[in-house]
Amino acid sequence: MGVAVPKLAVLLFLHRIVGTTRRYQMLGLYLLIGSLLIFSALTSILLFVQCSPTYASWTPLVPHTCWNPKILEHLALFVGGERASTVRFMKAP
Repeated sequence: MGVAVPKLAVLLFLHRIVGTTRRYQMLGLYLLIGSLLIFSALTSILLFVQCSPTYASWTPLVPHTCWNPKILEHLALFVGGERASTVRFMKAP
């Protein structure tokens, strides 16, 4: 979520600049804001629920069971690509 908040602020700033003049850009902004919030929240939640008990994520010596690490890896790659596309959209004229 720490990376999403500054991007959200910039997207909201762009929302004020674009206004209602370009509807396709407004739709793109709404989609980016929604996807940024959803995927950032999903990543944060999955970080906490991937291991049982939760504190086993920080203390690996505790007996625990965790999900396959590939699940979080694939989600992180997807979210990274989504965030890169957000930056690309923010630079578009």
